[in-house]
Amino acid sequence: MTYELKQLYREPCNCLFCGEPIPDGRPDKKFCSSVCKNRWHNRKNSSPRDKVQVRIIRILERNYDILERLVNLGIKQLDILILINMGFNINYGTSYRKSGIHDRYACFDISYELTPSRIKKIVRNPMETGADFNNPWKKPEPKRLPGRSFALSADP
Repeated sequence: MTYELKQLYREPCNCLFCGEPIPDGRPDKKFCSSVCKNRWHNRKNSSPRDKVQVRIIRILERNYDILERLVNLGIKQLDILILINMGFNINYGTSYRKSGIHDRYACFDISYELTPSRIKKIVRNPMETGADFNNPWKKPEPKRLPGRSFALSADP
């Protein structure tokens, strides 16, 4: 039986992903398009852990975007209810430390103090890499101890 005859006697079938009828093609075709095929395999091969990681990363990115806007506007403190209405999730951050009687949180390089009613002291912390991002080939300056004539360096 030739290909054309098989097409004539092909049973109508639907796409495994979207359920739409499959247009003409191979008799054993399972998907209506390559997009549906890729989506079906991505969903089949994804784990619940991947979904959780993606959700947490999205929350952290949203928190960072909000904090970055506040820093750029020069806002140092804000009421928590206003922050939550902006979409900030106070349950997620990248670090925490106790600083005296205050709780100090951070979302990547932006840190803040969280009190029961306000978020205070919103600041961007300088990155501690020592790298010059304008000139990535420049080596960082060695650290010098006060009162000493020699430098500490990781290079031998």
